[in-house]
Amino acid sequence: MASVALKAWEELPDALAERDNRLRRVNGMRRDMADFERRLATLAASAGYELDHLPPDAAAEALHTRSNAMRGELKRRDGLEEDRQHAEGLVARHEEALTIILADLDHLTVDLPGVTDLPALLSRLRERTRLNARLVESRDRFRQQADGKAEAELRAQLADFERVAADLEIERLIEEDQRQFTTHGGLSARLAENRRQRQALETGISAEYAVFEKLSAEQEAKDLARQWVVLKLAARMLAGSMESYREKQADPVIKRAGDLFSQLTGDRFVRLVEAHDESDARQLLAERVAGEHVPLEGLSEGTRDQLYLALRLAFLEDYSTRNEPAPLIVDDIFQTFDDERASAGLKVLAGTAERFQTVLFTHEMSLVEIAKREIGRDLDLIQL
Repeated sequence: MASVALKAWEELPDALAERDNRLRRVNGMRRDMADFERRLATLAASAGYELDHLPPDAAAEALHTRSNAMRGELKRRDGLEEDRQHAEGLVARHEEALTIILADLDHLTVDLPGVTDLPALLSRLRERTRLNARLVESRDRFRQQADGKAEAELRAQLADFERVAADLEIERLIEEDQRQFTTHGGLSARLAENRRQRQALETGISAEYAVFEKLSAEQEAKDLARQWVVLKLAARMLAGSMESYREKQADPVIKRAGDLFSQLTGDRFVRLVEAHDESDARQLLAERVAGEHVPLEGLSEGTRDQLYLALRLAFLEDYSTRNEPAPLIVDDIFQTFDDERASAGLKVLAGTAERFQTVLFTHEMSLVEIAKREIGRDLDLIQL
């Protein structure tokens, strides 16, 4: 106990010093709090807010909230002031532009007699601009389909051409052909009957009269056959003229698709042809090198896929000339293609890079090797 008491008396001076130090700190804090409350009261009184009924911490919080609100209002006022100055600048510039426009309008209308309805005149000028644009577009389309011929020359060739009358004439010739065919059948039956009667007459009386009837029937048959041949040739010539005219008016997208189809098939097909069947319905045919026209149902599955790809690429090329080019993303489109067709397809896809971007997904390494061989350094290969 004596040791503990001695140790306590030894630690007592330090404890007393620590106590005095903490009392001084507490007294300093109290002075600071009193000074803070006095300054807070002065600030609240000068700010015009009645905060005497609130404790100091609540009053400080209220002043802080109101100062933040005032700061936001000041920023808003500065923004509105900036908008006002900007609006005044815009008004000034618009007034200057209006003055210039009115001066130009006076200058443009000074020589126009009796101009009172300026909106109507502006509407007529806009309509004139639209019609001029359509005229330029029509002339461009005409130059693309005229095969280098002058407009006057084509107008002279088509001066007497009436499509409705030509269609009616074709229908009339078809009906005449059917009628002549029916007549030919009837004459064939009459010829057979006349032969039977000849055999009967040759064994009986009036053989001379039967021979005369035979000669008359033969001459009538020859005349009818000659008329049928003339009408048949006229129908074919008119149909050929109609087909030639239709080819000259062919869609440029179909023409471009034919060129791409020829490249895809290794020049086994020359082009795509739009023809009309007996009911005048338009159908698409593929023309071989020898001139044979093959319908779509006569093509193999791989060739039909090549045709679909050619039509798709031609449409995208035409679309990219009139709009912002869109990327073409395809996924394993060469599944029905052999190596030769795949090589031709990759060449055609690479040739479209100048018009739009093409992205091809595939999991076949053989197709990757063909692409490396055909496209070379221009190939952008990304392996996932």
